[in-house]
Amino acid sequence: MGDVELPNIKVKLAILHAKDTKPEELSRWGKVFYQEGWLTDALLFYEKAKDQQRLAELRTRVVEEGDVFLFRQVQKAQNQPADGGEWQRIGDRALALGKWQFAWEAFRLAGNRKAMDAVHQLSHPHQEETPEPPAEGASSP
Repeated sequence: MGDVELPNIKVKLAILHAKDTKPEELSRWGKVFYQEGWLTDALLFYEKAKDQQRLAELRTRVVEEGDVFLFRQVQKAQNQPADGGEWQRIGDRALALGKWQFAWEAFRLAGNRKAMDAVHQLSHPHQEETPEPPAEGASSP
């Protein structure tokens, strides 16, 4: 990773939106972005190329990265809903990576209330409560 010079935004958009860009070229660019860790860009190219095999590989990777946001985008590009098991795996992975919001959302979508509560406890540890200031005009004890 890091050895390939990626195109700037203007070039990238020109490739992506040109009417004559072939699906094979779009997939090739998607693979370059994928290998460099630019997964959102990879998704754009794979989706435009209608490359279902690469979209499936990307789906697996975003599950492994616990990325709810990107998973939803891949799912939409594939027109393939997630099952509870996928959401649970995303939640487990996000939790292991300390991605509390992604973990909570994935567990919500998996229907795992117990895991949601556990994430909430981890992300909002109990702190000593600070006393409320006295109301205006109230006398001090």
